[in-house]
Amino acid sequence: MLGTSIPNELLSDHLFLLVGTNPLPNWVAAKLLLKPGGCVHLVYTSGVEKQMERMRKVLENHEDLSVSFFKTADSDEAQIFEKVSERAKELKKETGKVIGLNYTGGTKMMSVHAHRALHSLNLVQSLSYLDARSLSLKFDRPANAKPIDIALSPEIRITLEKLLRLHEDFNRRGEVRYSTVANCAEAAQGLMEMHRNYSGQHTWNKWCEPLRKKVDNRKLKYDLGYYRQIVTQFDQKSLPQDSDIERLVKTDLAEQKKYSAAAAESFLKNIVAGYQKMLAELRVTGGSMLQDVVRQNPSFKDSIEFAKWLTGGWLEQYTFAKLEECREEAEINADGMAVNLESLSDEGREFEADVIALRGYQLFYLSCYTGSELQTAKLKLFEAMVRSSQLGGDEAKFALVSSVDKEADLKRNIESNWQKSGQVEVFGRDSLPKLKDKLRDWFNRKPKTD
Repeated sequence: MLGTSIPNELLSDHLFLLVGTNPLPNWVAAKLLLKPGGCVHLVYTSGVEKQMERMRKVLENHEDLSVSFFKTADSDEAQIFEKVSERAKELKKETGKVIGLNYTGGTKMMSVHAHRALHSLNLVQSLSYLDARSLSLKFDRPANAKPIDIALSPEIRITLEKLLRLHEDFNRRGEVRYSTVANCAEAAQGLMEMHRNYSGQHTWNKWCEPLRKKVDNRKLKYDLGYYRQIVTQFDQKSLPQDSDIERLVKTDLAEQKKYSAAAAESFLKNIVAGYQKMLAELRVTGGSMLQDVVRQNPSFKDSIEFAKWLTGGWLEQYTFAKLEECREEAEINADGMAVNLESLSDEGREFEADVIALRGYQLFYLSCYTGSELQTAKLKLFEAMVRSSQLGGDEAKFALVSSVDKEADLKRNIESNWQKSGQVEVFGRDSLPKLKDKLRDWFNRKPKTD
């Protein structure tokens, strides 16, 4: 049932929504502010007609409401004023019907002049907007209405599928692929133990480098002959022997010249133990060929997929597993988590994400990076910022899970230079062993209020 978390006196029979490039705020407003059986009036311009159509379809197909829509100008204030007031005057004739406007979406020009038309002509009883910083509904009218925290309102616990369909069409040639189960998470725990020290990370990434360099990922998608060629090559690739890992890490630790003999010995022991844990969880031994690992672990369809796991996919799976462990404590939505998301819309637009989770209507986007180079980490964070905003709007949060050191310094740098205080988080090398608790605390952190 709609509107259950909002007082009845704040609900509308007719709700005007201004359509912009991000449909999520309008979906939230429709779910919260409309009376059962009410009508949403979508106000749109020529530049967002496709967004309006997607919003209309989602609302009509899944909600207890009707949808009306009308077009107005992009930047002609007189036409915006006239179109909105004309429709509102028609609705006002329906005695006893409450009219509302949520002006979160649309352009600034639409917001200003739709607000002016309905307020100055006294045609609307409810004027509201969504505050992205505090995750609350705020009201201009009625004047005595207090802000309402909507972060975890049950009506707006959106599923990942619905969020994607609000943004893109996937009905014809478009498709969405992702997993909701962590793959070989216990084995990934072993690689995490290796990455707790730079020498383990450095040794492992050097061994993985040929696997990365040999592959053209775009050709893998579209060239079947090339795909089979790479599978054949990777099938015969062997995992390192335990003794090889021990020798390489020992050399790397010695070259760093910054550890005592006792500390180096302890690090070496833990790194080798991590590698052995990975082998044991995969039910193979050092020296096994990749095709043997695939035979023992049918969750990998072939050696290419396993190679992707070895070269970085393991961190995505480890992160997702830790999210699964804290799902209830973090109050993550049912059907709101995904790992290795790949989508291709009907119009050919691609979208990718390492790990995604939804809490209420708020998106949490996590990018995973097994390295520790700061410039690359910043690029990963920038990509995460852009993609999270693209899908989740101003409310979205984004994070990097990586092997970087001095994670707090990197976070402060990003918050300061990008003006993203409260939106970004960095989980570095020190956070990896306690990632479950770190993620839970991030999800449960209260939004900033004025």
